[in-house]
Amino acid sequence: MADNKVPHNAPGIAGFASESWSGIEEPRYGEGVPTTTHKTVKATGALVLALYSVVHIAADGEISLAEFDGTDGSNATAILAAPAAFTAGQSMSLPFYREGHWEQDALVWDDSFDTDAKKQSAFENTVSPTIF
Repeated sequence: MADNKVPHNAPGIAGFASESWSGIEEPRYGEGVPTTTHKTVKATGALVLALYSVVHIAADGEISLAEFDGTDGSNATAILAAPAAFTAGQSMSLPFYREGHWEQDALVWDDSFDTDAKKQSAFENTVSPTIF
């Protein structure tokens, strides 16, 4: 007769595994396909933006790294879904994440987001309030 007993750890002892941020390819939490939007944006000067940069897109399409203002809060609009390098006055169509739950340490922030609280509130009351 075959032994079909399932081995178990000692009762009452929980297992433990650690996890650390190591630059995984997709720093999003949860399941599902990420929602992206393509938008044509422009830069007034030379600008290099890394993948996962938290950006501001002005009404006229000008893109910049989002900033935190002590009075008005954040002007974050989206998270860049592809790296981009602009020359002065250049326009291009880029993909942006408009929703999701993100590992905030994986995102690229302006220096004005100098606390976790500022990063966590970056998208509150903005055009993309479903980014966490």
